[in-house]
Amino acid sequence: MNPATPKTELPPATWSYDDLLHYPLTSFKTPPAAWATLHVRLPSGLRVASVEPASGATILSDGGGLNWALPRGRMAFKATIRSQ
Repeated sequence: MNPATPKTELPPATWSYDDLLHYPLTSFKTPPAAWATLHVRLPSGLRVASVEPASGATILSDGGGLNWALPRGRMAFKATIRSQ
């Protein structure tokens, strides 16, 4: 009888990342920013997989962070981090 080697496949690990960014409002002397980018330092093999639409953020093409167009005031977001 040959011993069997069990093979267990686990679903990819998923983490949630909640935060609140405060982007200062500009004065008349300072023009408003066109965009803001948050780079998330993740271990190899992990990436930002999704972000709540209400945050107004989009995911960077490499999954390494989030981007906001025309950031103003407080920006709350919840992103999901998954393995690639």
